[in-house]
Amino acid sequence: MMLLRMNKKIFSVAIFSFCFLISVSAQNAISYYNSGIKKKDANDMLGAIEEFSKAIELQSDFVDAYNNRGTSYYALKNFKEALADFNRAIELKPDFMAAYINRGSVYYDLGDFSKALTDFNDVINKEPKNFQALKNRGGTYVAMKDFKNAISDYDKAIAINTKDPSIYIFRGIARNGLQDYQLAIKDFNQGIQLKGDLLFAYYHRGYAKYQLKLWNEAQADFLKSIEVGEEKALSYTYLSGISNEKSDFKSAIQYGELAIGLDSKSALAHENLGYAYYRLSEDAQAINLLSKAIELNVQSNGGYLYRGALYLRDRQLDLAEKDLNEAIKLNSNTSRAYAFRSLLYNERYDLEKAEKDAQKALSLNAQDGYSLWASAMNKMRKHQNKAAFVDIQKAVLLTPQHIEMIALRSLIKTINGNPTDALNDANIVLNLNSKSALGNIDYGYAYLALKKYPEAIKNFEDALVENPQSIQALWGLSKTQLKLNSVDQALKTADMAIQLNGREPESWATRAEASQVKGNYDASQSDWSKAIQKDKFNPEYYVGRAQSRRSLGLTSEGIDDSNLALQLDSIYAPAYFIRGNIYFDLRKYTEALADYNIALELEPNDLKALANRVNIKTMKGDYKSAMKDCETILKLDPSFLLGWANRGSLKATVGDLKGGLADLNRAIEIDSTYATSYSNRSQVKFFMGDDEGALNDVNRSIALDGKISVDYVLRSTLYLKKEEYQLAANDATRALQMREETNVVYYNRGVALSELGHLEEGCADLKKALEKGNAGAATAIKKYCPKEVNEVKEKK
Repeated sequence: MMLLRMNKKIFSVAIFSFCFLISVSAQNAISYYNSGIKKKDANDMLGAIEEFSKAIELQSDFVDAYNNRGTSYYALKNFKEALADFNRAIELKPDFMAAYINRGSVYYDLGDFSKALTDFNDVINKEPKNFQALKNRGGTYVAMKDFKNAISDYDKAIAINTKDPSIYIFRGIARNGLQDYQLAIKDFNQGIQLKGDLLFAYYHRGYAKYQLKLWNEAQADFLKSIEVGEEKALSYTYLSGISNEKSDFKSAIQYGELAIGLDSKSALAHENLGYAYYRLSEDAQAINLLSKAIELNVQSNGGYLYRGALYLRDRQLDLAEKDLNEAIKLNSNTSRAYAFRSLLYNERYDLEKAEKDAQKALSLNAQDGYSLWASAMNKMRKHQNKAAFVDIQKAVLLTPQHIEMIALRSLIKTINGNPTDALNDANIVLNLNSKSALGNIDYGYAYLALKKYPEAIKNFEDALVENPQSIQALWGLSKTQLKLNSVDQALKTADMAIQLNGREPESWATRAEASQVKGNYDASQSDWSKAIQKDKFNPEYYVGRAQSRRSLGLTSEGIDDSNLALQLDSIYAPAYFIRGNIYFDLRKYTEALADYNIALELEPNDLKALANRVNIKTMKGDYKSAMKDCETILKLDPSFLLGWANRGSLKATVGDLKGGLADLNRAIEIDSTYATSYSNRSQVKFFMGDDEGALNDVNRSIALDGKISVDYVLRSTLYLKKEEYQLAANDATRALQMREETNVVYYNRGVALSELGHLEEGCADLKKALEKGNAGAATAIKKYCPKEVNEVKEKK
């Protein structure tokens, strides 16, 4: 908001003196009058008034005495007496132009601009080139914010007198009013060049430079204004604003406090001081100051704007929206109000409104860091993280030391796979505010990405100490607890996030992830669905639900969710990965391989996708390519479990049983709870003739998981060899229930059931085994099933 303050020097009272040689009484009146002039020149206004009054007492029609006594009263701000004297002078001499000018000045100071204009117009109508009347009428137009007419009067005055420095300064003030700051500065320069001691010019020139964002030049002018004692309160106010622009918030606070000390009713000074505390994250002080600014000026755009930003930071969204709407109502061209409101709508996941406000902010000021901040957040919500980084990078450069912007840049760096760089930003945030929850949160997510889980735990816990209401810290803490296998604790932390703010989709997603790890897939599916209800545009949530549905055997629904994720983001690698997994479960290996290939084109270092592709290539007999993938995995991460487990199985498949056993041993060293490693090693040991070792491993695998169908096939074979027929039959039945309908399973159960005396069922299984190509089935049929033997002979 522009603040214009007309210096009282804008008006000059007109003084005329005459000599009268009439009577002794008149001579005495003149003597008193001349004495009054001397005292007035000596700035003894009370003494001057006394002398002028004596002159008037001796000569009641002494026009000049009335006029000069009026100007003396005017100097003492006794406007009532001054007005009475100017009225009397005009009454005595209706064509006395100086009295009209002086009376117009009184009306101006009384705020009666209409009467002031009338007096100045009367003079100008009679004397169009009256310099003083034009100058004073220009000042009245400025007070009425009629800047065009003011400039017209000043132009006429300058044409009369090009050497008056004040008239250039006054025209500059009018040009400031029209926001024509470049021309205003030219006028101020001209006035200062003509007479450098017109010190009030420095404040107004500083103001023009401030509006042009010439911070250093404006600062110099305001300091000069303070030095000479002109407009000190306003100069301190703008110096506070300049310091804010330079991110020198300590100086902003120092200048702001000086401004308020001089003018406790300055709304702008309170705004600037409040903004400085906002940037330093001193929220309580900031809100108090901004509320005071609004109390002092109900049209305090900055007060509503930054108080709304603080309410937003504190997640008091309704209060924030109310203040930001008021800021927009007061000034619909305030880009930052739209930027903050866009951030607010993002918090509510009202992404359509958030996008609209972000675009409005950019259209008003695309070079403001706040507009770019809103744009970055909006793109991040749409998972356009690379584009979001471009915007937040510009925002940080344009708005140095803004904690929230730097914190967002840190988070986006982590998401984009640059957690080490993210740590640098987190460190900057904590250097700016050692107690910042945001800095610790950024550290936590970066450490989580770097797999430094103890460090991540500490940072998330530190963040919660600083801000117990931080759901971002709770999300990160829960995710880290999952990585450390503290599943129950992770669920408890996720519950806290939901209790704190159930409107946040990520709270439900965090609990869904924990439930999924715990194996509670129904609960996980339900929570993923709640997250999706609140944010339909997050492909991660659909992928999460697809995983839960896969675990529940809802393969069709899982594929649908994967497809929905890809509709939102066609290059979202996890969606291809989970869909590939579901196709693998359905034994649609060609489709699965295609999805893994796309996932790896998008994320070449995805170790799990590489490991799964190894499995399919091995099954398809593409051993060379499968081995190449294994080597890539172990090169990327020598400690990656699946790299060793898959290479071990692959080596065994191509006949290198000893090498396969060594790799599987290494996998089990890395993680002794991974069932598949035991499952695969049991098969290697079986083919190496170590039945006891194979049985131990398959039992361990089933104890850990129980859902690997080939385990039951192998164990039924081992039990059959040990002549433990009931156990063999049970395992074969379990394998068949898991769709492991191979000739080996039917053979094992057929023999076991036959040995147990269940010949009808046993022979039926042996017949299926024979149909599926089991070489030993014919011999078993001869032994257990005479009828089936004759049928076999007839077929032959």
